[in-house]
Amino acid sequence: MKNVVEALLKLSGSSALATTIDDVSRESHMLREVVIDHLSKLCEIGLISMSDGVIMVNDRLSLALFAVSLGLDIRKVAEHLSWHDFEYFSAQCLEANDYDTFKNVVFTYNSRRYEIDVVAFRKPKVLCVDCKHWGLRKGKVSQLKKAVILHKERVLAFSNFLKRHLNRYRIRSWSYARLYPIIVTLYEEPITIYEGLPIVPIAKFNNFLQSFDAWSDSLLSIPVKFMKKRII
Repeated sequence: MKNVVEALLKLSGSSALATTIDDVSRESHMLREVVIDHLSKLCEIGLISMSDGVIMVNDRLSLALFAVSLGLDIRKVAEHLSWHDFEYFSAQCLEANDYDTFKNVVFTYNSRRYEIDVVAFRKPKVLCVDCKHWGLRKGKVSQLKKAVILHKERVLAFSNFLKRHLNRYRIRSWSYARLYPIIVTLYEEPITIYEGLPIVPIAKFNNFLQSFDAWSDSLLSIPVKFMKKRII
């Protein structure tokens, strides 16, 4: 199974989410009949779809996490992933937890351009997610700490920008909000929180969201009040 899953990750890279049974057989160096058996099991758990010999990968990141659960080296799996996969999966988790999500949020504040990978709204919470697709390397902790500081600055800027753009994010009826900066990573990192900002591995992101309300008070947040325009 590991060889088939790795072949699927490799063949479905970039924009080519579809491949064929024969291609998977060649890439995995396994007999076609054996490959079909493994693919059928992957279909049953919803990771892929098959029709007339064509295979469609439904969710590359979920397939990658499944590969890791099978024992495939996480560094090898990471070679087949992009930050777009992270962003898509993070947005899916947020939507499954009743958040209204926006991806690649670009804005300008004080003549400076910023971008946040995913911003999610569920009254009165606004989760601002920075997706980090990092490999294992020296100096990782210091890089994470630097990323935390930069993301805090980014979210603070967004909190001020948001005051003037409620309609854009469909929150005109809100009187206030509380913004939470969050970093999502591929790996389980040496630190899980820094200066109140959580650093969450992608495999645990959904569980993190499900238990968010229970301990959100202990996390860094930025409160914002919105001024209502008077109707004369």
